[in-house]
Amino acid sequence: MGKYELLISGAFDTDKELGMFYSKDSTTFRLWAPTAEQVILNRYARGSSGEEGDAVLEQTAMEKLLDEKGEWTDGVWEKKIEGDLAGTYYTYSVTVDGVTRETMDPDAKAAGVSGWRSMVVDLRSTDPEGFSEDRHVCVDKATDAVVWEVHVKDFSSDPKAGFAAEHRGKYLAFTDRGTRLEGTDIPTGVDYLKELGVNYVQLLPSFDQLNDETKDLYNWGYEPLNYNVPDGLYSTNPYDGAVRIREFKEMVMALHKAGIGVIMDVVFNHMSDAATCAFHKTVPGYYFRMDPEGGFYSTGTACGNETASERGMFRRFMIESILYWTQEYHVDGYRFDLMGCHDVETMNQIRAALNRLEGGEKILMYGEPWSAGKTHEPEGVDMAVQANISKLDPGVGAFNDVIRDAVKGHVFYEKAKGFVQGGNGTPQPENDEIMLDEELEAGIQGSTNPDYEKAYFRAPVQTTSYISCHDNLALYDKLVITVKDITVAREGTDGSRMGSSVFYERDEELVRMNKLAAAAYLTAQGKVFFQAGEEFARSKGGDENSYNTALVYENGREWNQINWSRLETFADLHAYYKGLIALRKSYAPFRAADLSAVQNMSFSQTGENNLIAYTIASPGEKWTMLAVILNGNAEDKTVTLTAKKDAGLPSEWICLVNGETAGPDPIEGAVFEGSEITVPAQSALVLAAR
Repeated sequence: MGKYELLISGAFDTDKELGMFYSKDSTTFRLWAPTAEQVILNRYARGSSGEEGDAVLEQTAMEKLLDEKGEWTDGVWEKKIEGDLAGTYYTYSVTVDGVTRETMDPDAKAAGVSGWRSMVVDLRSTDPEGFSEDRHVCVDKATDAVVWEVHVKDFSSDPKAGFAAEHRGKYLAFTDRGTRLEGTDIPTGVDYLKELGVNYVQLLPSFDQLNDETKDLYNWGYEPLNYNVPDGLYSTNPYDGAVRIREFKEMVMALHKAGIGVIMDVVFNHMSDAATCAFHKTVPGYYFRMDPEGGFYSTGTACGNETASERGMFRRFMIESILYWTQEYHVDGYRFDLMGCHDVETMNQIRAALNRLEGGEKILMYGEPWSAGKTHEPEGVDMAVQANISKLDPGVGAFNDVIRDAVKGHVFYEKAKGFVQGGNGTPQPENDEIMLDEELEAGIQGSTNPDYEKAYFRAPVQTTSYISCHDNLALYDKLVITVKDITVAREGTDGSRMGSSVFYERDEELVRMNKLAAAAYLTAQGKVFFQAGEEFARSKGGDENSYNTALVYENGREWNQINWSRLETFADLHAYYKGLIALRKSYAPFRAADLSAVQNMSFSQTGENNLIAYTIASPGEKWTMLAVILNGNAEDKTVTLTAKKDAGLPSEWICLVNGETAGPDPIEGAVFEGSEITVPAQSALVLAAR
């Protein structure tokens, strides 16, 4: 068996702790590099080659760490340096097959500007005052989660949103309280989130990316460089590696004080550039899957290098990275990018490792149960894709694309209409498929009903119900394009290529559709998730892939940044989302972790003719039965409600949600009698009976 085959077999896997281990008296450096002929530790006073005094301080040969028999069996190199090295920087020069490559530490916990040099850090010195008393903010069960997804820069870059100028686009914007939209009493920032009622903020990738932190750049963050280091682009001083750590912790602590948990978007499925990343430079060929026929990196991520989660040392790295962010930064949950590129066993082991922590079973885990292309995992390895969700631990959830596409139209076909645009049951443009009537019913049930082909989930606890995220069109943009038949030009390199003014204007029909869409998925089974600003008609001018574009157009219209002024223009839409969230929190059947609510549902309309109507019997609740009626038609419709056998239909219904108002309390004067209910065009009704 050759050297590479031995590596893959796990012959050199180690359980020794790796990375940098600091004390005031000495620092120990430890690296796994079993194929290396030599490793040199390079120490620097500065964090990048462009700073004054950036020359190497010292170069020291690392030593092979031998076992008790005096043998080097697991490929670990070690060097202990005496003295207090806090605030200094280091790299490794690793020689493999006669080729020497300088690299950062793959297990680095801190880094210099732009991440190319690792940093010796005293982590306890980075703790904000009171951080040792900070505790995780977690819901009792995953289906209680209401997740608001946002990019750190998007959150606070709007100059009219009231954030401190020095905090705009930074971690510290989340610590600003009392922020208000300029000239109004409308709250923004964390005050706004608290009022809206979300209980989690999901951050787009905020660990260290491949970017120049000396410039004011924009990137969603799906270009990993240092997995265990916060990105310096969002710190007030990227040159000092300790600052970003402290400020990230301050952000987490501020959200926790507001009763809001923090979810990190983690991107273990690929690196920014395999050839220049620390994994390749330390152990070439080990961490990435290869196309067995072409001999090149597997492209299951569509990024040209697909990591191999099934290999022992990368699986270990993923587990330890998640535990590190959970324990060191008090992060409360994780969203796994392209989780379908990872194997089931690794995902289950991460879940088991979290569960072993005190209270760790409440740390959220969910991901995208798909890849972006063909993966090249070994034969017999199960991948964490939709077809294998039943093999995942129930504590590992996934996004439900069934309800997403049924509500607003297929995500990959811009002009394909969904339920709210009156498109269900009709041929779809661009792909000539029919949007199936039954898919909205299946999605509302969390895709748990085995009567349907797309019953991916065993129970709602695994389902994430959503209709928009950072990827693809914002919900309002999708409505504009499908209803107004807008074609978005994508030529050119700047914001001038985008954005008919209709994207930025209020349209009453589109607002009705937006409210209907919200009612459909915020009353569906599973945890709920939405893109920041969806609740006030966020627009990106029709750009469905704004991953590295500017924050604002040249003409001043928003692109990626949140335009908090839309809270004024779409105040009723925001209030509607707020009411639906409060309703969801008030009534347990909407948040059932098990199949109890699904089993108590009775559908009298299942999506045909753009009409959905169902009841949920809920004995023991404040309301003994709930009815949800959704009308995606341009005219009023009448439905006849049914109930599960022995439940019995009430003679009178109280209205909690209609086309204009939503909330947990009865709408004054809105009472319906009997089982025949007329629902207005393009609107929802949620009814309750005592």
